[in-house]
Amino acid sequence: MDGKFVSDRPGALMLTPYALPRHGGTVDGFGLGWFLDLYHGMRAGLHGGGTPKVSGIAFFVPERRLAIAGIFNLEGIPGADRIKLAEAIGDVVLGERTPNVIRGLQPTPPPGH
Repeated sequence: MDGKFVSDRPGALMLTPYALPRHGGTVDGFGLGWFLDLYHGMRAGLHGGGTPKVSGIAFFVPERRLAIAGIFNLEGIPGADRIKLAEAIGDVVLGERTPNVIRGLQPTPPPGH
């Protein structure tokens, strides 16, 4: 988030919704390798997943220099629950008084529609 690992331009591209050329240019809330969301009105990137017996989440908000990663010795934790946990940790760290509302970035219609 300070340019040590990823410079500013690629970092911004990671948080830019990708236009799907084969689907009329629609935007689906996915950046270069990251799912995109809003956290208290700020752009956030996140990615999670799991394999047998483990689940994980990586969540970051560059504007606040916040990065949270969680790895759990449990499989099958729903993605929404992992996101809520990461955001709740962020709320404590940043002193947010109200929980974030998970809305996601809304897909945009294809041009001309």
